[in-house]
Amino acid sequence: PPGFNGSLGPIGPRGFNGSQGFAGPPGFNGSQGPSGPKGSMGPPGPKGAGDFSACQYKTKTGTTGGGSSDDSDAFVDEPSGSVIIAATCSTNYAAGYNLLSTLMSQRRYICNCKGRSGEFHPGLGVSKTCYLHYWLCPKT
Repeated sequence: PPGFNGSLGPIGPRGFNGSQGFAGPPGFNGSQGPSGPKGSMGPPGPKGAGDFSACQYKTKTGTTGGGSSDDSDAFVDEPSGSVIIAATCSTNYAAGYNLLSTLMSQRRYICNCKGRSGEFHPGLGVSKTCYLHYWLCPKT
């Protein structure tokens, strides 16, 4: 039964702790820090198989006397100790040109130019010219 005039009794013992609640959401990322110091330069890499620094671009020419159907050739023989890695032809006033390659005792590249262009006409004193462009590299 209740006490007289509802008097207060003594405080009881503390109860058990309840279970832990769920973890909260993650916090926001902090701002990015300052960049670190620049690193030192690394050593150069080794020379590779594609090192063409010792190669040379060269041109040979062949001209004609100026007749209407005369042909001209420009040619080069591959020197021993070297290799021609690329070759191509061009002309200023010929109707057409063709690149040929032969191999006897050594490789020979020939640019053969024929005819006279109907589109391009040389000025006075200018000859029809056949150009052989090539890239010569030492054998290593």
